[in-house]
Amino acid sequence: RLQNNFPYPGNENRHMYLVCEAKKDKKVVGFCDIDARIPVKKKENPLSPFASTINRPHPYFSDLTVDPNYRRKGIASALVEEGERLAKEMNCQEMYLGVASTNTVALNLYS
Repeated sequence: RLQNNFPYPGNENRHMYLVCEAKKDKKVVGFCDIDARIPVKKKENPLSPFASTINRPHPYFSDLTVDPNYRRKGIASALVEEGERLAKEMNCQEMYLGVASTNTVALNLYS
């Protein structure tokens, strides 16, 4: 899975991690992943380490997390807003995500 997180030819500027750093102690306090890469189909190149049988809609917003000591300070909202801005910059009109139906905090953030 890790190797699939690196850019592959033609998609260098369509996958990024957003990171939020605390000004006071330079600690990473939040991050998320925006993946707008166009997937390589497994049948087109079965030997490519970037090929996948998973066909997620793109851009896909994932792995949003904020340090518990820094929650309720607008960090998650800022990361989502920046992700939306970057998706628009890539000419994407929508952003997709997956959230567990039991994760009410995330559901409230995204709604």
